[in-house]
Amino acid sequence: MKSSKMKHLVISSILCLATVGIFIIFGKNLPEIVPVHWDSSGNVNGTIAKSYLTYGAPFVYLLINFIAFSKYQGNEKNMWKFYLVPAFAIAISFLVIFLALR
Repeated sequence: MKSSKMKHLVISSILCLATVGIFIIFGKNLPEIVPVHWDSSGNVNGTIAKSYLTYGAPFVYLLINFIAFSKYQGNEKNMWKFYLVPAFAIAISFLVIFLALR
């Protein structure tokens, strides 16, 4: 594996794991049971424990990042794709916090 690809994997993995900090810093006011899914009427129909969200979701993001890395590692032009998973992970983390606190 080339060192530039490894660099992209390490950076994107750190960004995925940084969501732990996002949940700890911005999720202080989250309830112990956090809503994470809503039906078309806006009713909560999916929840997760705050601790699982804070510490479990980043590792799921990391796993998805590794899968995406293995898919896109063949093309040098697609290096930007290594950062799609971390960008979505960070955006989803903030979105879940925002929606859970409203």
